[in-house]
Amino acid sequence: MQVVVLFDPTNLGGAAEAEDIQAGAAHLKIRVTAIEVRQAADIESAFRRGAAIGADAYMLTQSGVINVQRKLIAELSLRARRPGMAPDFQFPQMGG
Repeated sequence: MQVVVLFDPTNLGGAAEAEDIQAGAAHLKIRVTAIEVRQAADIESAFRRGAAIGADAYMLTQSGVINVQRKLIAELSLRARRPGMAPDFQFPQMGG
């Protein structure tokens, strides 16, 4: 399984979260690729990159840009027909 983690490296909490996900996934034999999302313009290219590497799912970390763009991320996840996971209750309400 290939999981893409979207994170903002300028957000220390989100960057640490991405590292924790990678460490935990290694124990489960899940491949994780962390993709930086510093601004809204990075989101669509992150999904293109995810598609290119065969992403089976997308995970979100906490950051301002990711939180504000949850609706777009949910839409892209649905378009890609891949599940999206987020650490908040609003993402599923938006279709993720």
